[in-house]
Amino acid sequence: MPKQTNKEETPAAAGSEVPPDYGPSLGKITAILALTLVRGFSQADQATSLTRVGYKPSEISGLLGISSHQVSVLLHQSKKKKKQKKQTTKAKD
Repeated sequence: MPKQTNKEETPAAAGSEVPPDYGPSLGKITAILALTLVRGFSQADQATSLTRVGYKPSEISGLLGISSHQVSVLLHQSKKKKKQKKQTTKAKD
């Protein structure tokens, strides 16, 4: 018979929920680190960088103080510019 494990005894896997006793303080620390990472960047670069490290548009909007719709627009424009730049590079070759 397989051994039953208590969910609280099992260490948290990467990307899983944070235990409730660490949640609020760890969330604040993570937000501070994320904002430090993107300080001095344009809003578009901030949104792109935060997306790369795993933040969702709704989370980014809370960090940057803009709407999640604005974040989605910034990410779309960034992807569009990247695609145009890639096409221009191919045309030169």
